[in-house]
Amino acid sequence: MHVDTPRHILHLASLAELAGGNDAAFRLRLRRETACFHYELRDLEPEALLIEDAAAFMSAISGLLIGEEEARALLTLYPTARIRLAAYRDTADLEVREALAFCVAHFFLGCRWPSVHDRLDHDAFLALLRDQARLAGWRCAPPATVNFLLDGGAGQDARRAAGAHASR
Repeated sequence: MHVDTPRHILHLASLAELAGGNDAAFRLRLRRETACFHYELRDLEPEALLIEDAAAFMSAISGLLIGEEEARALLTLYPTARIRLAAYRDTADLEVREALAFCVAHFFLGCRWPSVHDRLDHDAFLALLRDQARLAGWRCAPPATVNFLLDGGAGQDARRAAGAHASR
């Protein structure tokens, strides 16, 4: 989930007004359509199996032991991820994965999940994430089980690999 700055949004709007129908106008239209999509589907809830897949995926990328109860709570706090999961019905979808990863990173660190363009030390990021989670009372899996990248295997594969995680 991308969160833009007010300055950049105003810049996009001014570019769209000047050039009309250009890339800036297109990006603003996409953001408007995304907002309408989420608004229209605001009451949509994912099935239990999708919650399991989401929990397994969030566990696999973070190394945290996130069970169904924790995943459901995070999806309540981050409705965009909940809506995408319920609408797309697949944790292998990149938009769903990005939204789920955002939940984890933002909940514990107040930031988005890093991308390859950030060029940061993934191990340091995960260590900080896990430390903050531990301090908040969450359990962690052994570090060797972490798959940091969002484009790894499907949610069902992550669930099988991570196994059934008990709630905290």
